[in-house]
Amino acid sequence: MLAKEEEDATDEKKEIQNDKKVTIAYVISITSCQANATHVLDGAAILAHSIHLVSQNSTYDYARYAFVYEQEAAECVSALERVGWKTIVENKLPLEKDQIVDADFRKHVDKHGCCGVKEFMKLKVYTLEDHPIAVHLDTDALLLKPMDRLYNTMLLAPDTDTNKTLADDHLMFHKRPTNASDFFFTRDYRQGSKWTDDPSQYGVQGGFLAVKPNRTMYEELITRLTNETYGLYRGWSGMGHSGFWGASQIQGFLSYVYEHHYPGQAVELNRCIYNAMINDSPYHKKTGACLTKEKECQDCRT
Repeated sequence: MLAKEEEDATDEKKEIQNDKKVTIAYVISITSCQANATHVLDGAAILAHSIHLVSQNSTYDYARYAFVYEQEAAECVSALERVGWKTIVENKLPLEKDQIVDADFRKHVDKHGCCGVKEFMKLKVYTLEDHPIAVHLDTDALLLKPMDRLYNTMLLAPDTDTNKTLADDHLMFHKRPTNASDFFFTRDYRQGSKWTDDPSQYGVQGGFLAVKPNRTMYEELITRLTNETYGLYRGWSGMGHSGFWGASQIQGFLSYVYEHHYPGQAVELNRCIYNAMINDSPYHKKTGACLTKEKECQDCRT
């Protein structure tokens, strides 16, 4: 797999049309990787090539970046570069565990998720200010179609003709973005929360984060992480957003911080169209109600 991608990576950018002016940054974070870690490197190679393929039918160009945590993933830098990723090697994490002020947050940050404080490396996506849009993806993702309407929506005025931007059914609850919108995401409704059935308290799906890069926002988020409180039952600053996988990490933090500190800046996308997780039934197993609390459930399987 890697050998095939290595052959293609050198020339594939030359195929992009010269008239493309706006370049979207596609980003991954590699915080733990050994040279023989095919489960990581194969996924990165497939994702890189899928970005190239869908861009052939897009009005946007692309760049691919991999944030690499030097202490635990430096062995994979050369392999990532061979398959088309420009590596940005970080010798420290955005947030170290001993920097966290709240004792309960320090206790729980390494639990209930995959990667502990290393998961916050994803926030580095906000620092890529050379690009108007940056999309952070997990390495198990695959792009199937261009996302031009999403990018148009992020870049054009909110009252732009919807023939160029996202239709209402591409947005959860038909809530349209505003001039302030800088974060586009999906939620994990199937996972929900152990403590509440309020969908606004559910976690952000951490495998797809589309942002308008802004280093000031990045620094604000890191400052908030350093000083926030988090408890297993009370959640972030006592306001919930807990009771699910990743609650003490980026999934819970972004859900909380955009609702309570940056209201109106986040836009939830239809999870059947963007970041589709091949979910099963959209109905609650016990009550039969829609997991989204809508009157009519959209079944992503159809």
